[in-house]
Amino acid sequence: MLEFDITNTQMDENDMSKSEKYEYDVLLHIIRQGKPIAVYEIKEALKMNQPTVRNICQRAEKEGDLTKENGSRNKIMYGPTWNGLESLCNMNKKMLKEIDTMLDGWFNQPKFMESLKEDFGEVVTKNPDYAKTLTKKM
Repeated sequence: MLEFDITNTQMDENDMSKSEKYEYDVLLHIIRQGKPIAVYEIKEALKMNQPTVRNICQRAEKEGDLTKENGSRNKIMYGPTWNGLESLCNMNKKMLKEIDTMLDGWFNQPKFMESLKEDFGEVVTKNPDYAKTLTKKM
């Protein structure tokens, strides 16, 4: 699990609607894991209804914030894309301070690297250190 400064992750309740807060919480939880996770795991951790979590994940996937892959026993696992990291930082500007931790945690995940390769080209797979530097600048 990735460790973030708690003051960077918290949001004022008045800053967003209830549905936006749910989306933020789900995206933050997935990113914090440092590996793709299933809807059931998110539901349990956040004490939310499974259909709500599933709908948030499906919508985020359509928007390009999450990518899905099959886990064990055909579980669908969700992980962020670069766009998902950007979305989290757009929802909460303080999360920009955590970009190094997010990138370091997710750079060893094949689906995340695949999404970076699609967005930025071969440089991310041939030279990950240079790719981290590039993505941090963006």
